[in-house]
Amino acid sequence: MSKTSKTCALCNKKTELKESHIIPHFVARWLKDTSITGYLRQVVNANLRQQDISKEELLCRSCELKLSVNEKKFRENIFIPYVEEELDEWAVAQGKIKEIEYDRWLLEFIVGLQWRVLVTHGSIEEIDYVSQKIKDKYLKKIKETLEAWKDFLLENRVDSGEGKHYILFPQNLAAGEGQLPENISENINKYLIRSVDSTLAISEKSIFLYTKMGPIVVISAIKPGKLKDMPDSLLKLKGELKTAQRLSNRPVNQFLFIDRPNDSFKLYKVSEKQQEKIEKDIKSKAASAKSLQQVLLAKSDQIIKERNK
Repeated sequence: MSKTSKTCALCNKKTELKESHIIPHFVARWLKDTSITGYLRQVVNANLRQQDISKEELLCRSCELKLSVNEKKFRENIFIPYVEEELDEWAVAQGKIKEIEYDRWLLEFIVGLQWRVLVTHGSIEEIDYVSQKIKDKYLKKIKETLEAWKDFLLENRVDSGEGKHYILFPQNLAAGEGQLPENISENINKYLIRSVDSTLAISEKSIFLYTKMGPIVVISAIKPGKLKDMPDSLLKLKGELKTAQRLSNRPVNQFLFIDRPNDSFKLYKVSEKQQEKIEKDIKSKAASAKSLQQVLLAKSDQIIKERNK
Protein backbone atom coordinates (compact mmCIF):
# COMPACT_ATOMS: atom_id res chain seq x y z
CA MET A 1 0.00 0.00 0.00
CA SER A 2 1.42 3.37 -1.00
CA LYS A 3 1.75 6.17 1.47
CA THR A 4 -0.79 8.99 1.51
CA SER A 5 0.22 11.96 -0.62
CA LYS A 6 1.13 15.09 1.29
CA THR A 7 2.40 18.54 0.31
CA CYS A 8 6.17 19.04 0.11
CA ALA A 9 7.11 21.95 2.37
CA LEU A 10 9.59 23.27 -0.20
CA CYS A 11 8.19 22.85 -3.72
CA ASN A 12 4.51 22.60 -2.63
CA LYS A 13 3.90 19.54 -4.81
CA LYS A 14 1.47 16.95 -3.46
CA THR A 15 3.28 13.62 -3.42
CA GLU A 16 4.73 10.97 -1.14
CA LEU A 17 7.12 12.60 1.34
CA LYS A 18 10.44 11.26 2.58
CA GLU A 19 11.50 11.31 6.22
CA SER A 20 14.02 14.15 6.44
CA HIS A 21 16.64 14.62 9.13
CA ILE A 22 16.32 18.16 10.46
CA ILE A 23 19.90 18.13 11.73
CA PRO A 24 22.05 16.12 9.26
CA HIS A 25 22.38 12.42 10.01
CA PHE A 26 26.18 12.53 9.80
CA VAL A 27 26.26 14.61 13.00
CA ALA A 28 24.39 11.87 14.90
CA ARG A 29 26.64 9.22 13.36
CA TRP A 30 29.78 11.06 14.54
CA LEU A 31 28.38 11.49 18.06
CA LYS A 32 27.49 7.80 18.27
CA ASP A 33 30.81 6.61 16.83
CA THR A 34 32.76 8.71 19.34
CA SER A 35 30.48 8.03 22.31
CA ILE A 36 31.49 5.93 25.29
CA THR A 37 28.06 4.29 25.37
CA GLY A 38 27.46 4.10 21.62
CA TYR A 39 24.14 5.90 22.06
CA LEU A 40 22.76 9.42 21.91
CA ARG A 41 21.00 11.19 24.78
CA GLN A 42 18.83 14.26 24.32
CA VAL A 43 18.87 17.02 26.90
CA VAL A 44 15.07 16.97 27.20
CA ASN A 45 14.90 13.21 27.82
CA ALA A 46 18.26 12.17 29.15
CA ASN A 47 17.14 8.75 30.39
CA LEU A 48 16.26 7.58 26.89
CA ARG A 49 19.08 6.14 24.82
CA GLN A 50 18.61 6.86 21.12
CA GLN A 51 20.11 5.68 17.86
CA ASP A 52 19.28 8.77 15.80
CA ILE A 53 18.15 12.40 15.89
CA SER A 54 14.73 13.67 14.86
CA LYS A 55 13.23 13.06 11.42
CA GLU A 56 10.01 14.35 9.91
CA GLU A 57 8.03 13.81 6.72
CA LEU A 58 8.87 17.16 5.18
CA LEU A 59 10.20 16.93 1.62
CA CYS A 60 9.48 15.08 -1.59
CA ARG A 61 12.17 12.86 -3.04
CA SER A 62 13.33 15.50 -5.52
CA CYS A 63 13.76 18.25 -2.89
CA GLU A 64 15.39 15.84 -0.45
CA LEU A 65 17.97 14.88 -3.09
CA LYS A 66 18.51 18.53 -4.00
CA LEU A 67 19.40 19.49 -0.43
CA SER A 68 21.45 16.34 0.19
CA VAL A 69 24.01 17.33 -2.46
CA ASN A 70 25.20 20.32 -0.42
CA GLU A 71 24.89 18.36 2.81
CA LYS A 72 27.42 15.87 1.45
CA LYS A 73 29.79 18.71 0.50
CA PHE A 74 29.53 20.20 4.00
CA ARG A 75 30.27 16.84 5.59
CA GLU A 76 33.29 16.12 3.38
CA ASN A 77 34.79 19.61 3.20
CA ILE A 78 34.06 21.07 6.64
CA PHE A 79 32.55 18.81 9.28
CA ILE A 80 34.73 15.69 9.02
CA PRO A 81 38.03 17.58 8.47
CA TYR A 82 37.28 19.81 11.47
CA VAL A 83 36.31 17.07 13.94
CA GLU A 84 38.89 14.52 12.78
CA GLU A 85 41.89 16.64 11.77
CA GLU A 86 41.64 20.08 13.34
CA LEU A 87 40.45 19.16 16.84
CA ASP A 88 42.72 16.97 18.96
CA GLU A 89 41.57 14.48 21.60
CA TRP A 90 40.97 17.39 24.02
CA ALA A 91 38.85 19.17 21.37
CA VAL A 92 41.47 21.90 21.04
CA ALA A 93 42.15 23.36 17.59
CA GLN A 94 45.61 22.52 16.20
CA GLY A 95 45.88 25.18 13.50
CA LYS A 96 46.07 22.55 10.75
CA ILE A 97 42.98 23.87 8.98
CA LYS A 98 43.12 27.64 9.27
CA GLU A 99 40.87 28.50 6.36
CA ILE A 100 38.26 26.64 4.34
CA GLU A 101 37.50 27.75 0.79
CA TYR A 102 33.88 27.66 -0.30
CA ASP A 103 31.44 29.00 -2.86
CA ARG A 104 27.66 29.12 -3.22
CA TRP A 105 27.11 25.49 -2.11
CA LEU A 106 27.92 26.38 1.51
CA LEU A 107 25.34 29.16 1.66
CA GLU A 108 22.82 26.80 0.06
CA PHE A 109 23.55 24.16 2.71
CA ILE A 110 23.24 26.62 5.59
CA VAL A 111 20.01 28.11 4.27
CA GLY A 112 18.60 24.60 3.70
CA LEU A 113 19.52 23.61 7.25
CA GLN A 114 18.11 26.73 8.86
CA TRP A 115 14.97 26.63 6.74
CA ARG A 116 14.23 23.07 7.90
CA VAL A 117 14.86 24.04 11.53
CA LEU A 118 12.65 27.12 11.35
CA VAL A 119 9.84 25.30 9.52
CA THR A 120 9.73 22.39 11.97
CA HIS A 121 11.02 23.68 15.32
CA GLY A 122 10.91 27.46 15.04
CA SER A 123 7.52 28.27 16.54
CA ILE A 124 7.97 31.56 18.36
CA GLU A 125 4.77 30.90 20.31
CA GLU A 126 6.42 28.06 22.22
CA ILE A 127 9.10 30.34 23.69
CA ASP A 128 8.10 31.22 27.25
CA TYR A 129 10.77 33.70 28.34
CA VAL A 130 9.54 36.67 26.30
CA SER A 131 6.23 38.52 26.24
CA GLN A 132 3.54 38.13 23.60
CA LYS A 133 4.22 41.73 22.60
CA ILE A 134 7.80 40.85 21.65
CA LYS A 135 6.64 37.70 19.82
CA ASP A 136 4.12 39.70 17.80
CA LYS A 137 6.89 42.14 16.92
CA TYR A 138 8.86 39.42 15.09
CA LEU A 139 6.14 37.22 13.58
CA LYS A 140 6.04 39.07 10.26
CA LYS A 141 9.83 39.10 9.96
CA ILE A 142 10.05 35.36 10.59
CA LYS A 143 7.49 34.72 7.85
CA GLU A 144 9.38 36.97 5.42
CA THR A 145 12.63 35.18 6.27
CA LEU A 146 11.11 31.75 5.60
CA GLU A 147 9.80 32.92 2.23
CA ALA A 148 13.18 34.39 1.24
CA TRP A 149 15.01 31.19 2.22
CA LYS A 150 12.49 29.06 0.35
CA ASP A 151 12.79 31.16 -2.82
CA PHE A 152 16.60 30.98 -2.59
CA LEU A 153 16.54 27.18 -2.32
CA LEU A 154 14.14 26.97 -5.27
CA GLU A 155 16.46 29.27 -7.26
CA ASN A 156 13.79 31.95 -7.57
CA ARG A 157 16.18 34.58 -6.17
CA VAL A 158 19.97 35.01 -6.19
CA ASP A 159 20.36 35.88 -2.51
CA SER A 160 18.89 34.49 0.71
CA GLY A 161 17.42 37.76 1.92
CA GLU A 162 18.55 40.53 4.25
CA GLY A 163 19.67 38.30 7.11
CA LYS A 164 23.32 37.24 7.24
CA HIS A 165 24.56 33.80 8.26
CA TYR A 166 27.51 32.96 10.53
CA ILE A 167 29.47 29.78 11.21
CA LEU A 168 31.34 29.42 14.52
CA PHE A 169 33.91 26.82 15.60
CA PRO A 170 33.96 26.59 19.43
CA GLN A 171 36.57 24.47 21.16
CA ASN A 172 37.54 23.30 24.66
CA LEU A 173 37.50 26.31 27.02
CA ALA A 174 39.83 24.62 29.49
CA ALA A 175 42.66 25.16 27.01
CA GLY A 176 42.50 28.89 27.63
CA GLU A 177 44.02 30.77 30.53
CA GLY A 178 42.36 32.71 33.32
CA GLN A 179 39.10 32.38 35.18
CA LEU A 180 35.80 32.01 33.36
CA PRO A 181 32.49 33.57 34.53
CA GLU A 182 31.15 32.11 37.78
CA ASN A 183 27.79 31.29 36.22
CA ILE A 184 29.27 29.21 33.42
CA SER A 185 27.73 25.74 33.08
CA GLU A 186 29.47 22.85 34.83
CA ASN A 187 29.05 20.96 31.54
CA ILE A 188 30.22 23.75 29.24
CA ASN A 189 32.68 21.69 27.20
CA LYS A 190 30.27 18.80 26.87
CA TYR A 191 27.75 21.29 25.52
CA LEU A 192 30.13 23.13 23.17
CA ILE A 193 31.60 20.04 21.55
CA ARG A 194 29.06 17.22 21.81
CA SER A 195 25.56 18.70 21.81
CA VAL A 196 22.98 19.06 19.06
CA ASP A 197 20.71 22.04 19.59
CA SER A 198 18.47 24.54 17.81
CA THR A 199 16.32 27.43 18.96
CA LEU A 200 15.28 31.01 18.30
CA ALA A 201 17.20 33.48 20.46
CA ILE A 202 15.03 36.50 21.21
CA SER A 203 15.40 39.80 23.03
CA GLU A 204 13.61 43.15 22.76
CA LYS A 205 16.20 44.32 20.23
CA SER A 206 17.05 41.24 18.19
CA ILE A 207 16.17 37.74 17.07
CA PHE A 208 18.38 35.09 15.47
CA LEU A 209 18.11 31.37 14.69
CA TYR A 210 20.70 29.22 16.41
CA THR A 211 21.60 25.68 15.33
CA LYS A 212 24.39 23.56 16.78
CA MET A 213 25.90 20.48 15.15
CA GLY A 214 28.43 19.20 17.66
CA PRO A 215 31.41 21.59 17.59
CA ILE A 216 30.02 23.72 14.74
CA VAL A 217 27.47 26.48 15.35
CA VAL A 218 25.30 28.23 12.76
CA ILE A 219 23.63 31.55 13.53
CA SER A 220 21.23 33.24 11.11
CA ALA A 221 20.38 36.84 11.88
CA ILE A 222 16.69 37.65 11.40
CA LYS A 223 16.39 41.13 12.90
CA PRO A 224 18.58 43.06 12.65
CA GLY A 225 19.90 41.37 9.55
CA LYS A 226 23.56 41.60 10.52
CA LEU A 227 25.41 40.90 13.79
CA LYS A 228 28.12 43.28 14.95
CA ASP A 229 31.79 42.36 15.46
CA MET A 230 31.66 38.94 13.76
CA PRO A 231 33.62 39.38 10.51
CA ASP A 232 35.59 36.14 10.85
CA SER A 233 32.47 33.97 10.90
CA LEU A 234 30.37 35.83 8.31
CA LEU A 235 29.26 33.66 5.40
CA LYS A 236 29.26 35.09 1.88
CA LEU A 237 28.47 33.66 -1.54
CA LYS A 238 32.13 32.79 -1.96
CA GLY A 239 35.25 33.14 0.15
CA GLU A 240 37.42 31.63 2.87
CA LEU A 241 36.03 30.67 6.26
CA LYS A 242 38.40 31.04 9.22
CA THR A 243 38.36 28.38 11.93
CA ALA A 244 40.27 30.55 14.42
CA GLN A 245 37.83 33.35 15.10
CA ARG A 246 37.49 36.45 17.25
CA LEU A 247 34.12 36.25 18.99
CA SER A 248 33.48 39.85 20.06
CA ASN A 249 29.69 40.05 19.92
CA ARG A 250 28.59 40.15 23.56
CA PRO A 251 24.97 39.00 23.12
CA VAL A 252 26.12 36.02 21.01
CA ASN A 253 28.83 35.12 23.52
CA GLN A 254 26.39 35.40 26.41
CA PHE A 255 23.96 33.10 24.62
CA LEU A 256 26.51 30.54 23.41
CA PHE A 257 28.69 30.25 26.50
CA ILE A 258 26.32 31.10 29.38
CA ASP A 259 22.57 31.21 28.76
CA ARG A 260 21.97 28.32 26.39
CA PRO A 261 24.24 25.74 28.12
CA ASN A 262 22.75 26.57 31.52
CA ASP A 263 19.19 26.41 30.24
CA SER A 264 19.85 23.15 28.40
CA PHE A 265 21.36 21.30 31.33
CA LYS A 266 18.56 22.35 33.66
CA LEU A 267 16.53 19.86 31.59
CA TYR A 268 19.26 17.21 31.57
CA LYS A 269 18.11 14.88 34.34
CA VAL A 270 19.65 11.42 34.45
CA SER A 271 18.16 8.82 36.78
CA GLU A 272 20.31 6.88 39.23
CA LYS A 273 19.77 3.71 37.19
CA GLN A 274 20.89 5.39 33.96
CA GLN A 275 23.88 6.99 35.69
CA GLU A 276 25.01 3.54 36.81
CA LYS A 277 24.81 2.33 33.20
CA ILE A 278 26.86 5.31 32.02
CA GLU A 279 29.55 4.73 34.65
CA LYS A 280 29.68 1.04 33.73
CA ASP A 281 30.13 1.94 30.05
CA ILE A 282 32.87 4.41 30.92
CA LYS A 283 34.83 1.80 32.87
CA SER A 284 34.54 -0.76 30.08
CA LYS A 285 35.10 1.52 27.08
CA ALA A 286 37.08 4.54 28.25
CA ALA A 287 40.26 3.16 26.68
CA SER A 288 38.73 3.36 23.22
CA ALA A 289 40.56 5.88 21.04
CA LYS A 290 37.33 7.07 19.46
CA SER A 291 35.63 7.81 22.78
CA LEU A 292 38.70 9.36 24.44
CA GLN A 293 37.59 12.90 23.63
CA GLN A 294 34.34 12.46 25.57
CA VAL A 295 36.29 11.34 28.64
CA LEU A 296 38.73 14.24 28.36
CA LEU A 297 35.91 16.77 27.97
CA ALA A 298 34.47 15.58 31.28
CA LYS A 299 37.90 16.11 32.83
CA SER A 300 38.07 19.56 31.22
CA ASP A 301 34.78 20.57 32.80
CA GLN A 302 36.18 19.50 36.16
CA ILE A 303 39.31 21.59 35.52
CA ILE A 304 37.16 24.66 34.86
CA LYS A 305 35.13 23.98 37.98
CA GLU A 306 38.28 23.81 40.11
CA ARG A 307 39.74 26.90 38.44
CA ASN A 308 36.64 28.92 39.23
CA LYS A 309 36.56 28.08 42.94
